[in-house]
Amino acid sequence: MFSTWKPETNPALTIGDTAHGVIIRSRVVEKLQDCPVPVLAIGGDDDHAGHSAALEQPEAVARYLDEHFALTEGV
Repeated sequence: MFSTWKPETNPALTIGDTAHGVIIRSRVVEKLQDCPVPVLAIGGDDDHAGHSAALEQPEAVARYLDEHFALTEGV
């Protein structure tokens, strides 16, 4: 997996570069249907511009993670 994602990373990027990349990136939700492993995608009604649900609503994210792991254990 590391060899797949390593070319996608650039440690020389600044936080501004990273934020810009999040803002202009295309949606990935449609690509998730082809993922061969269980995926948990969390988003909100007004999810845009790189908002982080894990920081904004950690309790809700923790519940979703618990449910996801319980449903996918052993898969």
